[in-house]
Amino acid sequence: MVGQEHPFVERMTWFWHGHWTTSYSKVYEPLLMFDHMRSAEIAERLDWEKSRLSHQVSRMEERGLVARCVCPVDARSSIISLTPSGRKYIRRALPDHFENVKHCFTDLLTSAQLDALIEISEVGNKHLAEEHQGGSTS
Repeated sequence: MVGQEHPFVERMTWFWHGHWTTSYSKVYEPLLMFDHMRSAEIAERLDWEKSRLSHQVSRMEERGLVARCVCPVDARSSIISLTPSGRKYIRRALPDHFENVKHCFTDLLTSAQLDALIEISEVGNKHLAEEHQGGSTS
């Protein structure tokens, strides 16, 4: 497979991007997929209490990474969106993160081990989707 990435690297890209920092990445993940989201939806996706998300978003808002505005449909919720600075932060962090994951993990495994990891991941993903409504256990 010289000069070509194993399918594992492509298939797991969205999984890996969420781990370069713990709390920031968890909030970034749904925003990367949807650009903006109601805070209640993010909290539900992450299986976080609303107060935990609120504190995390406040820290990210202070750094200029996300913006929060009142939800026009539900005044109890807010809309969280990435700012240009937040997108820039991601663009800077991801290449180094991907290279570190590749160097410290995927480059160490054989093609057969990567295939097994895909199979194992699919079992775990299926369980989460069926038994935990696709939510996180963290």
